[in-house]
Amino acid sequence: MKKRMISPDFWTDGAIVAMSAMARLFFIGLWQCADDWGRVKYDPKRLKLKIFPADRVHIENLVDELEQADPDDPLITLYEVNGVKYLYVTKFSKHQRIDKRRESKYPAPDCADSRQFAGKFPVKPEPEPEPEPNQNKNQNQKEREAGKPAKIACGEFENVKLTEDEIGKLVQKFGKTGAWDRINRLSGYMRSLGKEQKYRDHYATILSWARREDPKETSPPGKRKSGLEEFANEKPTIDITP
Repeated sequence: MKKRMISPDFWTDGAIVAMSAMARLFFIGLWQCADDWGRVKYDPKRLKLKIFPADRVHIENLVDELEQADPDDPLITLYEVNGVKYLYVTKFSKHQRIDKRRESKYPAPDCADSRQFAGKFPVKPEPEPEPEPNQNKNQNQKEREAGKPAKIACGEFENVKLTEDEIGKLVQKFGKTGAWDRINRLSGYMRSLGKEQKYRDHYATILSWARREDPKETSPPGKRKSGLEEFANEKPTIDITP
């Protein structure tokens, strides 16, 4: 999720005022989830985990509310390209000023058969996003068939696999900001090791890192180091601690 600003004019905008408080928060959360062009892959479960990890809300209902807030000039657009659904914040440039935008990895909405779309998008369609590895899809399918909760790809590089329950526990333990900070750190660390090296249990790894960094944690005299020092000095290994 990215850092975004909120203009004072946002709170007095006619369409915004007419929405519920949760819809307003969801709209702001979409700014942080979207790329610099206002595009994001439409995955209701993932959006809920990122924006409302500890709240009981239905993302589909909030999406409908945003679409109906201003029928003549919709706030968002849902569209589909090659079977993949995306969400576009149509007024993203109105609420966010970005001097140097990064190239989008998602296709533009003007090249799709969208449910709603007002105006033309300012750039040419970008290349299609790379599909998720079949291995991850097959693994989630096996877990569902076995009665286990499917894990969702999280983190900056979307390589940290956690269940909805595990993310909720991390938020309760570390707070929303602290939980996502730890998830992103693990994501970056695994990316630095290379795709071939993976941790067996990402939830357990995050808790293990937290225990190492806790100054109250007891250690043998002369051997106590901060978590950052430990990971800077240790050789890349596979953590299989349950």
